[in-house]
Order: sequence, then structure tokens, then C-alpha cells
Amino acid sequence: FFHICHTVLLPLDPVNYRDEELTQAIGNIKELLSKGFYFTYERTSIDLEYQWNSYLCKDIPQQWSLLVIQGFIDQFQVYQDGKRVQVALIARRSTRSPGTRQAQTGISKDGSVANFVETEQIVSVANIRCSFKIVRGSVPIFWKESGYLIKQLESYGTEKENNESLELHFKQLIKKYERVVCINLMNTSKKSEHNLTQQYEQGIQAMNSDKVKYIYYNFDEDTKGIDFQIVNKQIQKLSVFIKNLQFDADDLITNQVYMKQKGIIRVNCLSCLDRTNFYQQRIGLLQLDYQLQSMGIKILGNQNILDFNDSDAKNVAPLITLFKSLWADHGDQISLLYSGTGSVHTNQARGRMNQFFQILGCGIVPLQRFYQNNFTEHTRQQSITHILGLGKQQVRPDEDDQFFNLAFTKLEISDIKYPNLLFRTYKSSRDRWIIHAQSDDKLIAIFCHNSDSYLQKIQNLNVKRIDNKFAYIHELGKQNLQSLNNIQI
Repeated sequence: FFHICHTVLLPLDPVNYRDEELTQAIGNIKELLSKGFYFTYERTSIDLEYQWNSYLCKDIPQQWSLLVIQGFIDQFQVYQDGKRVQVALIARRSTRSPGTRQAQTGISKDGSVANFVETEQIVSVANIRCSFKIVRGSVPIFWKESGYLIKQLESYGTEKENNESLELHFKQLIKKYERVVCINLMNTSKKSEHNLTQQYEQGIQAMNSDKVKYIYYNFDEDTKGIDFQIVNKQIQKLSVFIKNLQFDADDLITNQVYMKQKGIIRVNCLSCLDRTNFYQQRIGLLQLDYQLQSMGIKILGNQNILDFNDSDAKNVAPLITLFKSLWADHGDQISLLYSGTGSVHTNQARGRMNQFFQILGCGIVPLQRFYQNNFTEHTRQQSITHILGLGKQQVRPDEDDQFFNLAFTKLEISDIKYPNLLFRTYKSSRDRWIIHAQSDDKLIAIFCHNSDSYLQKIQNLNVKRIDNKFAYIHELGKQNLQSLNNIQI
């Protein structure tokens, strides 16, 4: 794989290419593609879920297209016990619920979750290659984040909807990985995270699958934001589960397969960034020890790799230092792609346990995220939807607003000047009903002052169901609207 550093977009229509809005959109797409995107010339087999250019290449002959992923790729090599050890991380972000932190959270009806990332840890010595996969993904229930200075979490799915989508999510994971160990790191001392955890656990219990094991660990309460070394003890308690999952091992020369991974570890915190990456790093460290032992290498002799103290630099092997830095870079990159900033716990992941760095990181990064979430995420989200061919995204409702997910329909109206409307309905918290519609190349909004006038107009319309059509939903603010006016926008 190669990192994409620069892109050039060639216009098919040179005249319209000079349009200011289009030029801005192209610049935003180029900016998006310059961070965290990789391509390869090889015809490697990869799940379509992780191929970010499949839409762009749909009309291009296969032999002309390249595979592009979003995520993180890096590697290092070091000599241990006289043998050259190569370690690589490849993280692939899913395209199924793509987007930024403000635009995508929780689960979708198809079982996909926000910020779903599959990370593969590859260790090679001579001709033997060992590979271990681990995933992260948003809490698999319907929830959203709102507010600016003070973030509020809100669940908006019914218990039935949550359980159905959660079960579908885990069925997809089981089909791909055989079995799943779920590790939830949220802080139940916080009311919002407590409620999400409670609904998550209810869904797991309702599913009642022997292929899924759920483990809760209050990361914040245990570490107190300072003692991250204590996480090693909790990982050690799971060492039997981690070891039993095994990893893929094969011979690069003979193609002989020695071992296959038998399951996946799924880790989440609230946004699946800071706590998740530190915890995954420690799981990866334990697996690194197992991988190297299978190839006859002991990093710390007979000492357990999780027993060493991060602050005791003299006893830390160079391989461990490089490994932790690799995972810290991985955490920063995944955080950058989802939230627009690096990870809060990057210093701890690198083994820097100085309290000053911890306090500094915990203060600066949230401020950066506040800026990114409220001022730049919309631009990044638009660019993501453009390259994936998803079209416009629905505007998020205010806390008291409601969306009515009616099927796209066709309105044949004889008494207004825009016939054959494609529409969806939106109801604001102030009892105003808005039909935001599309007629040919024109966008219009039809407003009804209250539900009675809306229902009366709808009853007089000839409604027909259609498929594969699109209309955008828009919240109109505090305008004083009259009954059913037509406004071109």
C-alpha cells in the first residue's frame, strides 16, 4: 500500500469546472483524500466494506482501477534475539456507516455501526507471518449526540428496534469472525454512558447467543485518568480468552497454513477513540508476545510482557517502545479521521506517564475537538458522501423535533405550479409541518402552519409510491409561515 499525498481531479466539463461552489467542493475532497487514504497496485482480495473508491470506479474497467482504503498503515523492523522482526499495523475504516463524529453515531437498521474499524497486527520473522485482527465500533444501539458546549446523549430507538439491529450487527460479525468477545469501556458513573450501557447489555441478553461474550470494564474509574498501568492487570485476566482466539499464521514460501484466528475482540468506549485505542494496544501487546513466542522469540525472557512498568525505561526492550509508538500513531490517525483531532491518551499509549503531559493532553485535545465538531465537520462529511456516492445527508433534528420516515412518494397536484413532487415530511417542535420536495431540477418547500392544515392538504392529494428517489429534509427556523405556501429555494 502507498499513502495518498496528492490528488488531481480532471474535469469532464471544463466550462462548469470554474464554478465557485464546485471548485470549493473539489478542494475539500482533495483535502480529505490527503489524510488517511492508501492505495495499492496489487489485486488483493479485500472486503467491499472497506473499499472507499468502489463508487468512483463503478464505470471503470476493473483492470484500470486501484484499491483505495481509509485508515492507517505503518510498520517498523527491529532485531530481537539476533532475528529480524517486522511489525505492521493496517487499519481499515468501514464505508457502511461512514462519517464524522457529529454525523454518525450508534447503529443503523442494516446492522452497521459508526466508526467501525478493523485493525490487523502483522508480525513477520523470516518466512513466517502471523496476523491478528481486532475491531472497534460505536455502541450498537440507536443514539445521537447533540449540543455544543455541553454534549448530551440521547437514545431514540425503541427496545425492539435496538434489539433487532443489535442482533443483526452481531450476526454479521459472527458470520465473518465465528465468535465475538465484546469489551465495553464506558463509564457508568456518568448518567449518559450508564443509560447506553444498560441498553447495550439488555440487547446482548435478549440476543442470548453462545457465540458472543460480553465484558464490562470501567476504564475511567479504574485508571482515574492517571494510572494507566493498571489496565495491564485487567488485560491479564482476559489472557485465556485472548490466547484461545489464536491468530493467523502461515509460511510465505510454501503457503502452508499453521493456524487460523477463531474469533474477534470488539472494543468500544463512547466514541471508540481514546480509551478504545489504549485498551486495544495492550491487547495487541499481549498478542505480540504470543506471536513472537510461536516463532521462538521471547521479548522479556521469562517475564510476563504485561508485568513491566512503563515508567521503567531501562527495562523496556526497543521492540516494545517501537510497538507502543506504532499503536499510538494508529490511535491518533483513527481519531483524526473521525473527530478531526488526535487521541487524548496518545502520551499514555507511547509510555509517557508524566502527569503534566496527561493533563495537557486532556485539556488541549477536547478544545480542538470542540472547534472541529462545530466548525469543520460539515465540510468533511460532505466530501465523504461525495466520494462514496451517498448524496446529501439528512439534517439532524433538534432535540424536540421529529422525523417521519415516510416512503418516498409522488404527488400529483393540479392546483399548484409544481406538479409531480418527490417529497418527505418533517415536523418541527413548533407544530409546523414542512414538505421539502424536489421537482425536476427545482427544490421547493411546502409549509403547513399546523397539523390540521397539513392533513387536510395531504388527504386531497393523489399519492403514488416510487423507488430510488431522493428528497432533502430541511429545518426552517422561526419564520411565521402561512398555510401551504410555495417557495422556490
